[in-house]
Amino acid sequence: MIQCHLDSKLGRPYGRQQPVMPDRSTEPAPERFYARLSDRIDRLEDATSHFYNVINELRRRVSTLDNVLNELRERVSTLERKYH
Repeated sequence: MIQCHLDSKLGRPYGRQQPVMPDRSTEPAPERFYARLSDRIDRLEDATSHFYNVINELRRRVSTLDNVLNELRERVSTLERKYH
């Protein structure tokens, strides 16, 4: 169905005739859309996995530093008792 405007004086159509329904031929096909969306989800999952790996590595390092610090505190405490 074509929609157009009428000339108010003569009752004739004027201007560009435009279809009532928008032309969807320029929109991406659903398959390409879902393929791109799937790729983006994969990248997001990879980034999330990397983020958790980094967080876990940082936790491991902090735990190691806490253990070293506790050992140093015990040595200092032992030395203070020994020499005071």
